[in-house]
Amino acid sequence: MTTARRHAVPALMLLLATSAVAQPLSEDAELHRAYSQAVRHAIRTHWVLPAEGVTGQCPVLVRQLPGGEVLHAAAHPACAFDEAGRRSVEDAVWAASPLPYHGFERVFAREMRVTVRADGE
Repeated sequence: MTTARRHAVPALMLLLATSAVAQPLSEDAELHRAYSQAVRHAIRTHWVLPAEGVTGQCPVLVRQLPGGEVLHAAAHPACAFDEAGRRSVEDAVWAASPLPYHGFERVFAREMRVTVRADGE
C-alpha cells in the first residue's frame, strides 16, 4: 500500500446489529461507541481508494468470529460505489481482520453492517 494512493480519510459510520440480548443502552453506550470507533479505525487504515474518485456511501455486511476474525465481507446491493469502490471497501475489511475484540466482548457483534461514506466528510 502506498500513501500516494490514499486520499483524504473518508468518513466511516458503523451501524452494529446483533442478535444477542443487549444490556440496557445506558450501561454500554460508551463501550458501543468505543467499539464502533475501533472497528472504524481498523477499516479506515486499510482502505486504499481506487484511482477514480469514489462518492456516496456503501453498506458492507460483515460476519466475524469472537476474536474478530472476519468470515464474510460483502458490499450490500444498495452500495453507491462502482465495482472498484466496492472491492476496495471489501478488501479493507479483509485486511483489517482480525477486527478489534479484546475489551469489547460485552458489545461484540458477530454480524454488523458497516456503512462507508466517501464524500469527504
